[in-house]
Amino acid sequence: ATLQQGLAFNKKTNHLMAKNGIPLLRIVNLKNGTSDKFVNEREVNPKFISTKEDIIFTRTGQVGLVFRGRHGIVHNNCFRVIPYENISRGYMYWYLRQDIIRRKANALAGGSAQPDLNHNAFKSIGFIYPEDLQTQESVANTLQNYEDLVENNSKRIEKLESMARLLYRHYFEVPESDGWEELPLSEALVVHRGKSYKSSELSESGGLPFVNLKCINRGGGFRKD
Repeated sequence: ATLQQGLAFNKKTNHLMAKNGIPLLRIVNLKNGTSDKFVNEREVNPKFISTKEDIIFTRTGQVGLVFRGRHGIVHNNCFRVIPYENISRGYMYWYLRQDIIRRKANALAGGSAQPDLNHNAFKSIGFIYPEDLQTQESVANTLQNYEDLVENNSKRIEKLESMARLLYRHYFEVPESDGWEELPLSEALVVHRGKSYKSSELSESGGLPFVNLKCINRGGGFRKD
């Protein structure tokens, strides 16, 4: 692939900012899907403009994040990855999204306080691919179908959780008076205290799982990790 660096904003380029125009794609905007700063498109070199088909890779600060589907001016903390004609854009996108690629990119990024991945360091990362373009597209389409399925199911889960919250408020926060009775919890349940333990009693294998405060999220709910 070839790379196209994003546009640097400084004293020479600050005049390009506008109240409206084409969105400026900083890392925070790419992560949150937001558009809060804009650039006068007519005064910017087209090489800095990303289409929704382009792959954007973050190179400074938060190194190794991969995005596509955004139209705007790529900020200097990112660059566009432009695959050669024999490489599928979809395959390249999914390949770069691997955790191992992000770890390699961060290992190659110089600087401790502000990691920075230069072009040569990025290009040194290994790239494995099937030579047949059709096979590459098949891999990309399969992964995209799964991502679409996950996104759709996530939206369904969000709707169901919203419905559950409404029902919860209906039944428990403002209960009807007819047929409802109020008791102290001591008359409705039995409490069993948890077990105090010594470190010598714990084992890395065998026995039953041990549930302690680390297993519970701050806002409630079980931590599966």
